Amino acid sequence: MVAFRYEAVDAAGKQRRGMLDAASARAVRDQLRGDGLFPTVIEPGVALASGREMVNGKGEVPFNRLLRVHGQEPEDIAYPLAPVVTVKRGVGMNLITVTRPRSGFPETTITLYDGLDRLDLHNELDGDKLPFASGKSWNDSYYFAFPFALNPKGLTVLRGGQKWFDRFPEDYLPGARRDSVTTQHLIGMADSEGSVWLAHRQAFHFLYAGYVKARPSLKGAPAEFPAMFTGSWPLKEATLYSRAIRIGNQADTHDVGVMNVDTVEPGFGMVYDFDYSLNASSGKFDDVGAWRFGSTFNVPLIAQFVTVFPKTATESFFSVDQPNVEIVAIKPLSDTTVTGEVSASPLDPKQTRVFIVRLQEIAGRAASVNLKLPVAIAKAQLLNLTEDRTIQDLSPSALTVTLKPFETATVRIDIAATTGK
Repeated sequence: MVAFRYEAVDAAGKQRRGMLDAASARAVRDQLRGDGLFPTVIEPGVALASGREMVNGKGEVPFNRLLRVHGQEPEDIAYPLAPVVTVKRGVGMNLITVTRPRSGFPETTITLYDGLDRLDLHNELDGDKLPFASGKSWNDSYYFAFPFALNPKGLTVLRGGQKWFDRFPEDYLPGARRDSVTTQHLIGMADSEGSVWLAHRQAFHFLYAGYVKARPSLKGAPAEFPAMFTGSWPLKEATLYSRAIRIGNQADTHDVGVMNVDTVEPGFGMVYDFDYSLNASSGKFDDVGAWRFGSTFNVPLIAQFVTVFPKTATESFFSVDQPNVEIVAIKPLSDTTVTGEVSASPLDPKQTRVFIVRLQEIAGRAASVNLKLPVAIAKAQLLNLTEDRTIQDLSPSALTVTLKPFETATVRIDIAATTGK
């Protein structure tokens, strides 16, 4: 179950706010109406399995709000018609769809899963209906806002890179930019009590609260420095701004002056999809759990219907037995042709029997990991990263590699030749 934050109006027109535990937004709506209240806002707020409230209802920008920044000034998005909310309850999951007719932000779909402490969010943008970008900056930036209910004091940003989670601000080098960050699968925020995870697919660049101007200047107010220069750490609140797109419709050129600019993807269309998944966790940040949560969402398995039940529930060509060690690369040995160069189409192709497997420790904990293959191994070696020097011979019968915290290991594996047909 999920706890929902609601805003409603009673028969006297008085505004009511609160939290309700329910399986879906529809159940919350039915309960409120049964109590004589008319709901105006219903949004997921708490992951009950962890007991953590994910959404900060008092943030500078509401949850999942589309923020348009024209140059350095935020401006509202027009919604010509009132949003329409529909709820579909199914087996194991519920779908909440928010439709905004005739707007540049036409649809949001929230997926809630029974028994899973997870919320999936799908946003769509229609570039043809977004405002024309012109004026001083020639472009508009669009962000989805994610205000989280975490304590700004002692707040840590967990950046999921290509090998591990960086911890900001302590991992910042002197003089490094601190206004934004790019991630691979997931970005997290943590305080002394718990953390919130935000996995993503299409949008991977995030700005922090204070480094994006979220409220417009008063009329006649003097010009201000851009927010990216005036923001500071510690952050004033635990809000992430996910940059969705940057749109420019005109440009000032030297030869023909101001001209209109077509899309950079002719014929592709202007409808853009953005997918996110959220989770909350109590206690210390779980590097392994967050890494798996982000990578499985960003690169999901392909489901295939089969009519015959498989002989084994799980199977893998290459696998490891330690959760904090990831296989980051598998490739045939580059030196496969007669002269030593890499060839995509050798004249006399042979069956590949020599592979390079790259292992990465992701959680900052030393590990002794067993690398498993479903075939017999003739020889195994630990190589350096450039694969031109042998560091250690490994036992092919029990292929075990010892990794230091955050270490990368390169293993060469020679597959034993098979006999018979």
